[in-house]
Amino acid sequence: MPKKSNSKKQKSNNAQNLIKAISIIDYVYAGLLILAAIIMFLGGTFFTSLGMFHYMFPQKVFTGLIGGVIIIASIFLVALAVLYFYLAKAILEYKMWAKVVQLILSILGIFSFPIGTAIGIYVIWVLLINKETKDLFK
Repeated sequence: MPKKSNSKKQKSNNAQNLIKAISIIDYVYAGLLILAAIIMFLGGTFFTSLGMFHYMFPQKVFTGLIGGVIIIASIFLVALAVLYFYLAKAILEYKMWAKVVQLILSILGIFSFPIGTAIGIYVIWVLLINKETKDLFK
């Protein structure tokens, strides 16, 4: 009889490790988004500053517009990174809303071939197909 409880505990630990892996992936992705946002922000400010040198670039409105769009995109990446940080914490707490948001982002990530596809399939398998992890979110 003690073997069954030990087996259940091992299954539970396995399911928790699978969820931890998803959380780690989210933290890494959030960090990469922050890095990309910083690079984009610096590039956007560079393009915006090029518009001030109208003697070198007669299309100063165009360069300023490109810089503005890049800066706005970098702000969007920061917001997405904050979402991933918050999601990584919530998925470790087995919150149902975190599971739903994670599944939506993973389905969208499947279109990012090849790494996003592999991660998306892994997350969908862990959260939807794996019976052990399904029980954690009830």
